[in-house]
Amino acid sequence: MAMDLYQTNDPKKPTQLVQEVKALKDDIAQQCKLVKFLGLFPSAKSCNTDIMSKESVISIDQFRATIDHVTSTKSDFYELSRERASEAVVFLCTE
Repeated sequence: MAMDLYQTNDPKKPTQLVQEVKALKDDIAQQCKLVKFLGLFPSAKSCNTDIMSKESVISIDQFRATIDHVTSTKSDFYELSRERASEAVVFLCTE
């Protein structure tokens, strides 16, 4: 099988990534810095697009508005549910 694939009994194994893979990794690293991470949603499931109705399809602008609303709501929830500090602890250092 190796002879069929590599035309030699002792094939050279690649020691470096090809330039396209390096460029792709760099592009992914750059794009990761530009996106917002909202969270992991293990209950989310993919579905077959053939069974989806046309009404469930939304535009990119609507999707972005929804994401912005979720982010804002998350921030509001945090502010409303966090426990306010009721005491201040002060340490005084002297010689």
